[in-house]
Amino acid sequence: MKRTLGLVLAAALAVVFGAYTFRPAYAQVPPPLPVQEREQGSTGSVVLSASSTDCSAANSCATLRVSGGNTYTVDLRFAGAATAQFEGSVNNGTNFQAVKALPLTGGPAVTSATATGQWQVNAAGLRQIRIRLSAFTSNVTVWINSSSGGFVPSSLVGPQEATPFANDAVTTVVQVKATQGVIFSLYAVNTTAATAYLQVFCKSSASVTLGTTVPDFFVRLPSTTVSATLNGGTANVPLSFPAGVCGLLADGATAGTGISVAGTTTATGATGAAVSVTAAFK
Repeated sequence: MKRTLGLVLAAALAVVFGAYTFRPAYAQVPPPLPVQEREQGSTGSVVLSASSTDCSAANSCATLRVSGGNTYTVDLRFAGAATAQFEGSVNNGTNFQAVKALPLTGGPAVTSATATGQWQVNAAGLRQIRIRLSAFTSNVTVWINSSSGGFVPSSLVGPQEATPFANDAVTTVVQVKATQGVIFSLYAVNTTAATAYLQVFCKSSASVTLGTTVPDFFVRLPSTTVSATLNGGTANVPLSFPAGVCGLLADGATAGTGISVAGTTTATGATGAAVSVTAAFK
């Protein structure tokens, strides 16, 4: 009897579970990730031999698709007279606007060029960079290459290329550089018994009138001097000031036309105070 009931129960279970098909469990495969637009590394050598307002003429433009995260170096070789425009697009080439390019040899940013040289372009936010000839007489050979790393203005190449400046008693406007430049480091000591100020002007001394011309930057120097103990003695310490004072801004804009300093008794005054200044500039 028990054997009969066992056979009946087994048959019933076979009927119930026989309706199901058992399959091994598999890991779910996620959908494929969207394909990201790849950045082209270089245009290679492109010869431009025509001018155009919108690149509609053949051989009037050299264009590179970019990711917007790198800086780019542009090499232009002019065979004769021509004008090359630096331009960028944020919408994959639908619209282009002028962009600023910094000459690698130093100097202010430009939006066009008429002579052989190399420039650096910040592609932040851009999808395409192009060189367009707006005037043409002779061929222009163009290279646009991707360069890794952050954007570094050409005037901020490095302190190793800086020129030293030193004056033990700056009591009036003293010119550091007559043309546009940049300060890498600045050390100052107040040599008087009262509070003094160092005024910094991004102009040549001829363009500064103390008490009238507003300084681009100034530093308050306590009578105790700006110094620190170092191995039992004292040494000047660098003042805190915005990186690249009087140099080029991150977008390539020129921040000044020279460099001058003055030691005074007030932040924007004309009365002199003896301040010892040591700097490195380019």
